[in-house]
Amino acid sequence: MTEQEGEKILDPYAEFHSGHGVAEEDRMLARKDKNAVEFAFNYSKAWCKFCKDLVFSLEKRAQYESDYMRNIGKQFQNLENILNSSTGAPMVNECLNMSRIIVEQCKDLEQNNSKRYRELTEVINRQRTEFARTRKFLKDKWKSDVKRMVDSESALAKTRSSYFQKCQTGSKLREDLAQAQTLLNDLQNQETTAAGLFPNSSTSVPVSIAPDSNSSQGNEDAPSADIAALTNQITKQRSKVDSLEKKLADNDKKEMELMYAFRESVESANKRMVELEKSKVEILCDTRLTVSKCDQVMRDSMSEIFEHLFNSRKNIIEQFSLLATDFRDYEPCSQYLNLVAAHTDQKPDIAIEKYHFEGYHELVNSGQISAKPEGALGGRFAFVSRFGSAYGAESSRGDTAGKHLHSDSESDDDNVVGNLAGSGRTTMFNSIVEFGSNLFRPDSKKVSVRSKQRPASSGIGSPSALELEAAENMLAKEFTLNSVIVAYCITGIESQAEGLLTHGIYRVPASKSKVASVCDQVNAFTAELPSFLSEDDLDLSSEHPLTLASVIKARLLNLSEPLFTYSLYNAFLDCGKGIEGLEVNSPAYEQMVARLTSIFEGMRPEFRRFSGLLFHHLYRIARHESANQMGAANLGTMFGPTLMRQKPKFQVANMMDFVDNKAQTKVVEVIIEEVSKIFHPAKDFSPSTVLQQIQHELANPPPKISSASVDEVAVSSIFSEFPDEICSRLEHNAVGLDIWPQQSACQESDSIGRGTQAEQSGPITAKKGVFGGIYAEPATQKQLFQPAKLPTMPISRILAGIKFARVSPR
Repeated sequence: MTEQEGEKILDPYAEFHSGHGVAEEDRMLARKDKNAVEFAFNYSKAWCKFCKDLVFSLEKRAQYESDYMRNIGKQFQNLENILNSSTGAPMVNECLNMSRIIVEQCKDLEQNNSKRYRELTEVINRQRTEFARTRKFLKDKWKSDVKRMVDSESALAKTRSSYFQKCQTGSKLREDLAQAQTLLNDLQNQETTAAGLFPNSSTSVPVSIAPDSNSSQGNEDAPSADIAALTNQITKQRSKVDSLEKKLADNDKKEMELMYAFRESVESANKRMVELEKSKVEILCDTRLTVSKCDQVMRDSMSEIFEHLFNSRKNIIEQFSLLATDFRDYEPCSQYLNLVAAHTDQKPDIAIEKYHFEGYHELVNSGQISAKPEGALGGRFAFVSRFGSAYGAESSRGDTAGKHLHSDSESDDDNVVGNLAGSGRTTMFNSIVEFGSNLFRPDSKKVSVRSKQRPASSGIGSPSALELEAAENMLAKEFTLNSVIVAYCITGIESQAEGLLTHGIYRVPASKSKVASVCDQVNAFTAELPSFLSEDDLDLSSEHPLTLASVIKARLLNLSEPLFTYSLYNAFLDCGKGIEGLEVNSPAYEQMVARLTSIFEGMRPEFRRFSGLLFHHLYRIARHESANQMGAANLGTMFGPTLMRQKPKFQVANMMDFVDNKAQTKVVEVIIEEVSKIFHPAKDFSPSTVLQQIQHELANPPPKISSASVDEVAVSSIFSEFPDEICSRLEHNAVGLDIWPQQSACQESDSIGRGTQAEQSGPITAKKGVFGGIYAEPATQKQLFQPAKLPTMPISRILAGIKFARVSPR
């Protein structure tokens, strides 16, 4: 820095000394940061906000702890009352002591929290208020100092502008005066020349300033007139020069005054700037001192708070140690032995009388019983129980032969098997239907045959089969309805330019109010489905993709059964576990993909259509993983627990779902990646194609089979012809082998086409329609007897096989 540049820089910090309380940090901050005061004020504001949050948290902690202690005290007060009113409770004295100690502890902690906490937090809160007040005072002071500095700068700018204006005016007057004086000198020279040419003329008469040739000729004729005009011009010019000289003198005087005023303004502004810098340093110093003081108060208060917590709980720990010693010194069974001693005191021993054999003829000869038959082991032959009145209600009845006690907690399975065992061969179908029902609805409550007896020939018309069929039809109807909703939502997402590229789609939740609004809209639309379905009937393209994705997930979660139904859970789970660790495109991997394909092909058409619609859409989402960050793995994590889960037992979530989560995620991931192999072309499952299929099914429902074709007598006659080995094979196949024996199917294949009904329409198989019911449809021998695993075979296929056995004579 040169000497001239150093003279232009003001150093207001040289006058500050450490004895005034200003630290080096304050001066450094003031020198380094132009907005140092704002920095200090922002920190002060953050400190006050933090202190406010801290006090709020401490108060909430005290409140929650007081409520917690109050509840604990009430609970152990109730326990103390129970122990006082009970007799023979184990460790009653120790438990009473424990209850009293805990109740006293709770009362003491509640009182300390309500009193001491308030005192300590009030100190911090008061310090925060004082800090905020100091910050406001310093801020107002800084605003006032800055305002005075701005006023000084305004005065400086005003005097500077006035001074410069006067200087400009003086320069202009000097230029005008020089020009006027030059002109006056020229006129005077002309006057002198004219006086030499015309000596007889008066010299006081002025001559023209710039006479032309004509005037010069006129001057020769009239010299006296021209000299007079020249004299007049000289007089006027001299007056102008005198006026300019006077104005210039006045302007110079004003200029000097403004120059001194400008100098005073400069000195005043510099002085004010020094004062402002001093005020800045003082504010920084005051802020630092205030922060230091408040930090010290907060440090002392917080340390005192936790010292109080430690001291108040140290006694609790000591009391717990004493309680542990009391319980450790308790002698097991001592209370019970005391009760036994008190109960048996002064009571005689009980004489146990033996049972004796009684001869029938001896009793008849003695006349104690009659030889006339009056009922099988009844009437006067009845046996009187010694223990029935004390241990069971069955002894109150006269006839106890063949009776046994039954617990309500026992399973109904033993009674079901026992009741069906002696019912004849036709009960084999009952057991098959019951097994199939339990297999396809493993978590549904089994129908107790003990409470609902049915004739042995109930067969296909039994309530369990019909109820199962109705449940599947209702589920198919529900899936069809939700397919319509999901198709419109998918159309709304994919019709938007950035729909498939939305970041975190199906992972980031949408607004609950917006999701509810869209749900209300689609519910109102599907309340009455139109006869013609089109993608334009319900336009959701204006909704955000995240909202539509949340609606799809909500519809899937609200299904009465997941998309991968309860009966298929184990099949999908086995695939997920089998795929783990396999290399893609390996033979084992392809075998698992083929197994998944067979599972979906064994589904009802409504289920498979819904699945194909969803997974082709998820595949299109996964293709844009680089933009939306939602690949097949992430989508599997989102949809695994949603699409497949076990039916909760006793309305409680199954904990095995958490264990199976990895396999659930993996199987959904593989289905997304291999969707073209499992469901084939995407065009068959596009939203428009799905809507067209549903529209066709709505407009052309197939005819229903009359109930007479599936009556109980028909089923009874069918199974009366089955040999024993076929029934045993059916039972054996129920654990996962082929549902129908291939050999028997080949034997019966020769009889196809011999009946009238077979000649007209072929064997009849049961096929479910969109909105429930069993519909007639011709079926081939391959469709009926093709080997398939029972877990993936719909119950309608089982019923169709039974129907085929009826219409194909042996």
